[in-house]
Amino acid sequence: MAKYKSNVQSQIAYINSLNTKYTKKYRMISTSRFNYKGFEEYGIPNDFLEKLLFDNGMAVMTEHNGVIYCLTVGGYKINSYAIPTAFNCLSSNGDVNIQRDKTNAVLIFDNIDLLPINFYVDNLINDIIEAKLAERLNINALKVPIVYSGSANQELEIRNMANKHGLGMPYLFRINDSSIKKFDEPVTLEQTNPTSYLAELRDYRNNIHNDILEVLGINFSPIDKAERVITNEADANNQLLINMLNRAFRIRERAIDEVNKMLGTKITVELNAEVYNEEQIKAVKNADKDKDKNKDTELDDMFKEEL
Repeated sequence: MAKYKSNVQSQIAYINSLNTKYTKKYRMISTSRFNYKGFEEYGIPNDFLEKLLFDNGMAVMTEHNGVIYCLTVGGYKINSYAIPTAFNCLSSNGDVNIQRDKTNAVLIFDNIDLLPINFYVDNLINDIIEAKLAERLNINALKVPIVYSGSANQELEIRNMANKHGLGMPYLFRINDSSIKKFDEPVTLEQTNPTSYLAELRDYRNNIHNDILEVLGINFSPIDKAERVITNEADANNQLLINMLNRAFRIRERAIDEVNKMLGTKITVELNAEVYNEEQIKAVKNADKDKDKNKDTELDDMFKEEL
């Protein structure tokens, strides 16, 4: 019973470690997509806004007692379009807790869905963890190509046999009911012939990884895929990524413009050249801005509703 409990605790610890590992990994990737300049002049780390957007989906920039703040959105009041129009603003350490609305603060969204990016990423991370657990089970099966059958009295003999076969631990030990027998029967061996699914599981994880990069608007090489995509499909995927990246960039660019106008700051935002290639950056810069302006106008109309 104690061994079973220990195994369960070990499994839980392993799952938690995987969740922490992959959350940190994709949080780092997500928060490095855009380069901000100017925040440091107000005592705000240049990557702080992106961290708030990843975790919460929205953030607020405002002035309070002569200080420029980038704050988390707590509770808020929404209009008929489900857009926050009056909101509670909190600092990470709780020192600042103020009420703001669109007249004295700029609300910044991560995406038009008003959901934190980790809402999408967390679900995919769970799929990666499931694949890692399946890999672990498959590896354990491959480590035990033989099943030893015997009685409890023969455990030492089985250990010696496993060591002689070069298997060591772990091994499978099947206990036969020999209580009615005067003497134990000889230990028997069975070949399990386990099948390796590690290559397929790695491909599956790589595909999930690519799905996360797609959500973040980051291109990935088709060589990572189990099957190569044809030219038309690759072009369609690239265009989809450009559209997603363009929307993410424009919503930030518009918000930073509003921050500069309202608060008199000189903050800028650009795509990170270390994450996106020259072709992607050029495509976003040359995107149809009129289309985005129309969408911005729609968003503005949502905010015009009375509080």
